[in-house]
Amino acid sequence: PYTPVIVRNDQEALSATCDAIYFGTESPVKQRELISQYQGRALLLISEQNPECIIGSAFCLKIDHNQVRFSVNLDALARSGVRVSPDVLMLARNTKHE
Repeated sequence: PYTPVIVRNDQEALSATCDAIYFGTESPVKQRELISQYQGRALLLISEQNPECIIGSAFCLKIDHNQVRFSVNLDALARSGVRVSPDVLMLARNTKHE
């Protein structure tokens, strides 16, 4: 069971004590700024606006028309403290990248 919370700014995000954050329009730099304030607790990070998936979120969605693909930033995932099934990581690995 979970309760989604919509936050509108950094302060609301920090006070919500979430276990996961879904970034919609935030840039990778903005994602990294907010993530740095969450030090010390496991946090699943997923984003839409991070096509390179080099900084910021651990999972980056690539939405293109009717297809959704994802990539994984293994460094960010390791720092997140979140455990992910190896099967999920294999899905990202088997995805054809452009």
